[in-house]
Amino acid sequence: MKYFLSAAMAAAMSLAVSGASAATFDFVNIADSYKSAKSGKEGSFAQVYAYDASKFTNGGVSITNITAGNDHAFFDGKDGSGPAGLGVCSSGFNGTLSQCSSNGGNNTSDDNVTSGEMFSILFDKVVSITDLYFRNATHKALNGSLKIGDTTYTVTNGGLAAEVYALLGKKSTFSFAYTDSQFYLSTMSVGDGGELGDVPLPASALLLIAGVGGLGAMRRRKTKS
Repeated sequence: MKYFLSAAMAAAMSLAVSGASAATFDFVNIADSYKSAKSGKEGSFAQVYAYDASKFTNGGVSITNITAGNDHAFFDGKDGSGPAGLGVCSSGFNGTLSQCSSNGGNNTSDDNVTSGEMFSILFDKVVSITDLYFRNATHKALNGSLKIGDTTYTVTNGGLAAEVYALLGKKSTFSFAYTDSQFYLSTMSVGDGGELGDVPLPASALLLIAGVGGLGAMRRRKTKS
């Protein structure tokens, strides 16, 4: 019985660890790496992905695409205002050039649409979001109302309240929209969500531990009697 208890505990702990695995995508680092490699110019998701797709795989989770409707998902690197990350480029972007612009890629000061930005991030599997950090048009921590999916949430000092993440659910695609002005997603952490409707592994591991513990207690009482 003692061996069984030990084995069960080990299995439960293994389940808990696997369920807690997470992947963090640092979009600021991705933007800066591309900018450095391209002599200070920046690029769309398609360009950055073509340059180094490995940047979009972390912890067994991969981002397969980032879309922005009629606009372009765009990586804005660090400048005099500070770090930025994943944003939106105007629909006039010339995809053959490594600089977002509404002027065929020649006007380097125009790197975003001015309001109503949105983009969707597509993953290769179902994930749950565990952390997000947003910046505003001046590359500072965002404060305001931002829509994720069909629901509007309050962003304070760049982040969401801890209890909000459980409300975002488990999906393979998450969309973000900000109507006030420009915005950037600097970092995003996700956990492997398994299949929709699954019981979270850490919870199932706790149930297994409790069940095995109960069996052990019953055996001890039977031995004493």
